[in-house]
Amino acid sequence: MRMQPSAYAIFAIFFTVLALVACTDSDDYIFDEDDKAVIEVKAEMTHFYNSFYNENPEETSFFAPLDGEDERVKSDTVFSSDTLVFIGTVNGPQPIRLQSYGWTLDNTYLANEYIFRSPIVDPGFHEVVFSVVDFFGDTLSDTLKVWVSNSPILDTINVIPADQSQGLPSQGGIRFAWNGYDPDSLARVDYRFILEDSRRQTIIDTLIHNPYFTLHQRLNSLSRYTWFVYAINEYDFGAREVIRKQFFTKGADDESGLLLQFDFNTMAWSFEGDVSIDILDTNNLPITSKTISMKDRDSYNFIQALFAPLSPGKYKVFASTPQYPDFKADTVKVQLKTQEVFVADTIHLLDTIPPTITILNAENDSISIDTLDFADTLKFIIHDGGGLADSSYIDRFMNATLDNVTSLKIESRNISQSLFDTLLVFLPEADKSWNTRLLHLTVADLSKNVAHRTLYIRPAKPWPFDNNDMEGK
Repeated sequence: MRMQPSAYAIFAIFFTVLALVACTDSDDYIFDEDDKAVIEVKAEMTHFYNSFYNENPEETSFFAPLDGEDERVKSDTVFSSDTLVFIGTVNGPQPIRLQSYGWTLDNTYLANEYIFRSPIVDPGFHEVVFSVVDFFGDTLSDTLKVWVSNSPILDTINVIPADQSQGLPSQGGIRFAWNGYDPDSLARVDYRFILEDSRRQTIIDTLIHNPYFTLHQRLNSLSRYTWFVYAINEYDFGAREVIRKQFFTKGADDESGLLLQFDFNTMAWSFEGDVSIDILDTNNLPITSKTISMKDRDSYNFIQALFAPLSPGKYKVFASTPQYPDFKADTVKVQLKTQEVFVADTIHLLDTIPPTITILNAENDSISIDTLDFADTLKFIIHDGGGLADSSYIDRFMNATLDNVTSLKIESRNISQSLFDTLLVFLPEADKSWNTRLLHLTVADLSKNVAHRTLYIRPAKPWPFDNNDMEGK
């Protein structure tokens, strides 16, 4: 016979369950939004630096380290030749359980790694997406934006006017034209046009959208001008090439011009001297003259001078440097044509004369002997008419052995006012000897001309009697 539960047993079970429920915090079973697991997906990119691997050959990872967060970006404009590093990160509670992750380029599979490097070669706009599918099948993603472009190209050969063109109108109306283009045919190319006079003063500096420009401004006749063109596309990528050309304006029917250019075989571009230029006719009669500073050189270390207007015909040009007589004066002959500026060959002012070394005695008088008594300090005068060097261009040999350059001192120097230097040679106590010793000096000027002087150094007294240890004995 089955036993039926009594009413008392049923009520006991009911109240037991009720008591258990009453003792439990029901809030623990209510969904709290703050307790949800948040997964953050981030995509970033930077450039791959080959220099890092050149300096760290032992590095085996395939992406360059990042020096700081500033190098990671969400969007960028790059060259098609650039290598980009793509970095995907997933942040959230650990462990993060994912079904899959990967990268796409314009909805096309790219990679399935968190970090990898790759170029994007197709010009234009691209979207690179890093996406993950979590444990519950939800898709999370982050997007990068990339504009790919190449630098515009400038044709530096086929331009109007051609380089060194003569006879352009000075009253305006000069037309400039060139060829520039974007190799991707995607980006607009703009141009910066600059016109400078012979003193490098800017006359025009403007931004234009077409590969041509018409100058309506009046210019000086028989003058030289330089024009530049820079190209840049709308992604701020500039052309590697720069157009730099020169032209000369036209003169009157009975006028000509002469452009002279000078250089020196010297390193002394800090000179404060002048170049004196005289223009003579065929009978050596002076026509005109000009003095230009040696500091007025261009970016190619040339000094230029323009003479205009001159009458057409034959002339002689005599150039010299009065402050530096070692530079040999050069004379050239030119023939000028009407309405043109003649560009003469470069005139070379050469210093081929070495310095001279003069010996001074204790009273600072010059002496011509080659045998000196030993002294702590020997004094010389170094003279050069083309620019003196410092002590790094002076060597001292004692008995054919090169001595330390610290044994030398230039006592006074003022090249702009004097071509003489006082050279002090210090002979240390260790150089004392009973025997006559050989001192050899070599001095070079700034044009690398070298002078030599050999001297015999004899003891001032017999050595034992000059030794303090022997005194009184």
